[in-house]
Amino acid sequence: MSHTGGFCTGCGRRMPEGATFCTACGKPRYRSGEGNAFDRSQDAPTNRYAWWQRTERRLPLVGAILVSVLAIAFLLPELTGYKAEDNYRQVVQMLSADGLDISLDSYQRGWFSSRATAHLLLNGQLFQLQQQIDHGPFPLQSGRFSVVPVACVIETKIYAPEEVRNASREIFGSVSPEIRTVVSLDSSTDTRVAIPPFEHYVREGSGAVVTSKGLEADLYLTPRSSRLYARLDRFRLSGTAGDTEVDGLTLSSDARRDSGTGIWLGNSRLIIDLIKHESAAAGKSPATGAVRNVSFSAATSLESGLLDLTWHITAGQIGLNGLTLGSTAARLELSRIDPSPIAALGKQYLEIARSDLSADSRSALLVQKGAELLVALAKRAPQMSVELNMSAPKGEVRGEIRVGVTQSFAEDALVRFGSDDYSALMRRLLERYAFASGNLTLPLSLESQLTTGKERRLIDEGIFVREDNGYVCRLDYRGGRLLVNGRKLM
Repeated sequence: MSHTGGFCTGCGRRMPEGATFCTACGKPRYRSGEGNAFDRSQDAPTNRYAWWQRTERRLPLVGAILVSVLAIAFLLPELTGYKAEDNYRQVVQMLSADGLDISLDSYQRGWFSSRATAHLLLNGQLFQLQQQIDHGPFPLQSGRFSVVPVACVIETKIYAPEEVRNASREIFGSVSPEIRTVVSLDSSTDTRVAIPPFEHYVREGSGAVVTSKGLEADLYLTPRSSRLYARLDRFRLSGTAGDTEVDGLTLSSDARRDSGTGIWLGNSRLIIDLIKHESAAAGKSPATGAVRNVSFSAATSLESGLLDLTWHITAGQIGLNGLTLGSTAARLELSRIDPSPIAALGKQYLEIARSDLSADSRSALLVQKGAELLVALAKRAPQMSVELNMSAPKGEVRGEIRVGVTQSFAEDALVRFGSDDYSALMRRLLERYAFASGNLTLPLSLESQLTTGKERRLIDEGIFVREDNGYVCRLDYRGGRLLVNGRKLM
């Protein structure tokens, strides 16, 4: 029997002449007792519709999947709208608990987006925040859909009081910041602030011009951690009175909130490549000054339940009217600080600031609370040390000072019996328990400046005495007496 071409009853494809098996699905041409599986006269019509029959059986499943996808795409923004509102309110509460006087006025939730209005009180000035909130999980960001699922994206416009608005317009002109906040599904926020480059004439006819290459800042915030990065490439104010320029300013911080005390711990750093000023006021001698490669860093840590604070300041070069100083470094350490009264004062400050008391009453109450804080801190016998090193073309300036409170202050009768006379407490502290010691050494190359003019009184009064390594000032304060180079000054 000759093998003629036909259609496979398994997959419906046409088979070549003489084929024994279907080359597509492998079904044999002949089956025992079934005759020719590719008999065109009997199976061809059926084979033509084999593919459609299989597809037809799958249509309900495909339709269900499509309907589900459309339902999710349509309903998910509404469902995430509830989550977005909840996250938004949590962020407002978190900022308020951290000391920011912010409150929510209204929240109008929509299907795909919502609108919120809040107000912020800063230094007695009321700012209004109007915010557009696009719901997740894939809202628009800068004209594009978010790649990573998020709770919402918030675009913020700030409406400042007229007084602040006029002052801002005086310097920055009509430029306004772009503020965008991405709220993640875990309620963490990532806020980006951008000010585009601008040039603005401060006042008509004044000749003063403000130019800037723009500002970018990014703040990541959760209830327990925060990260900040900000960059200002250049800011310059130039006019008939002179020029002032700040270049390459970078601010960064990384902090976490201690669960026990609620105090933020971590590190922060400020770097400025250049600070320069040139004055050219009429009738006055020109003055120039510049500081290069400035770095300021701060660290806060908790050791055995007590706070340790460290500040470190460095400058690569300082120049003033032709005088150039080399690298300068200063270090300040403050240790053994009780965090409890600091956290308590933070809460009390918020209550006082938001109270209906008069400005004078609030000020007096804050002074009292500040005195209470100083007494509470002094009970733990805190210590502070400062170190200074400065290089100059003709020598080096070195200095250090150590300040502290003895532990016996906590046993004083006024402290033990809880006296509320804080003036008496502070006098007792300074007269009996505070101490300080330090020294400052100036190079002999500065002798001409120290022995002539107004600076000579530093030598005449014994503030500085000459020694082999330079002019030295040594001070010691104990028991209410201050000694400078062994001489009593108070």
